[in-house]
Amino acid sequence: MGWNALPRLEGWRRWGASGPLLHLAPANGFPPGAYRQLAEALAVRARVVAAPLLPLRPGTDPRNVRSWTDVAEDLGRQLREAGLEDLVGIGHSLGAVVTALAATADPGLFRGLVLVDPVLFTGRRRLLWSVMQRAGLAHHFRLARGARERRDRWECRDDVLKAWRRRRVFASWAPGVLEDYVIEGTREAEGGGVELVFPREWEARLFQVTPPDPWSAIRRIGVPVLAVRGEGSDTFLPEAARRLGRELPGARVVEVPGTGHFVPMERPRELAEIILDFVNGLDDPA
Repeated sequence: MGWNALPRLEGWRRWGASGPLLHLAPANGFPPGAYRQLAEALAVRARVVAAPLLPLRPGTDPRNVRSWTDVAEDLGRQLREAGLEDLVGIGHSLGAVVTALAATADPGLFRGLVLVDPVLFTGRRRLLWSVMQRAGLAHHFRLARGARERRDRWECRDDVLKAWRRRRVFASWAPGVLEDYVIEGTREAEGGGVELVFPREWEARLFQVTPPDPWSAIRRIGVPVLAVRGEGSDTFLPEAARRLGRELPGARVVEVPGTGHFVPMERPRELAEIILDFVNGLDDPA
């Protein structure tokens, strides 16, 4: 199948016309189009493609997902069926870990990985989350509970934009990115109005099955890795970044000053340059 056939595949997105092939995997709750500014900045010197993760495909049921490994296996299958391989995998948050899991399950799929603020727990945070999952308390996790209670329907996109502009989490995003999220993250709803593209039931489920200890898979990664951390991130903590460096001694860890967990939304063009420098190094290791 390959690059030229991708527009015919339902839910796939692509940007660019020439250059190395990159795959972009988004964070939980986000469609690939919310990363338009990052993707277009990358597409100046590369081809960028995004397969629809499980929550974005009609007929999928979040109750059937036991872990992020299920999402990773589905991603790997989609890429293989599309005839894509030797990719540079770029993932943000959930997308970073799913990409890493797909890389370890199918070593020929990717030739390099960019993990942007991945969800990697360590220390007491890892232990606490593991205990909560074993005790059947993961549904009480703040992010899972918030996703389940999230408003998912409005009269129009202008109402969505007005509501989201009031939220502090979006205040540091680059101009235009929130508008992209509203456009790409909602669709016309049956019966009128607009609704979330990424179902809140899926978002909550993925938070509940966040892996407490993906390190055994991480240390099996056999390709070059770039990890990007937001300086003020509350997700990819400094101790997790240090552990990643120990588990993968060849990995490069970059911190972007003045950013948090949403580096791709806060500094899309700066992040694109960091990624393209890494990709150039893969093509010209000297």
